[in-house]
Amino acid sequence: MKQKPNNMIEAKELKLNNYVRIKYDGIDTVDKISGIFWNCIYLRDMGGEWEFEDIEPIELTPEILENVKFAQWGTRKENFSCGIEPEDGEYRFWASLWEYSDYAGTANLCAVKYVHQLQNLYFSLTGKELEITL
Repeated sequence: MKQKPNNMIEAKELKLNNYVRIKYDGIDTVDKISGIFWNCIYLRDMGGEWEFEDIEPIELTPEILENVKFAQWGTRKENFSCGIEPEDGEYRFWASLWEYSDYAGTANLCAVKYVHQLQNLYFSLTGKELEITL
């Protein structure tokens, strides 16, 4: 049985419009996913059918977070705030609640290491695509 590389992305982790890095036969570029099938993906700009072994996740960086206008230290809206902070080579996504004017608590929701994870988390919370420029 063929063993998958450590940084290979599985189909269940992806959704349409996720950004991925393509590394294949001298190609090294970033593209958006336009189609996902059980054994391959299609890319918006590169076109064609690509195997999962040909794609890699894109690691989050402070520069990427600045480009998505997602404040590294969070944002507060009414009685809810959330943010993302660096922690041990990943980013920790957190959320805090206030009841009236009193602080109710903070929850560490998940670790986020890659752009597609942040895209998926944002979409799950807002129902909107995360606007990002790479």
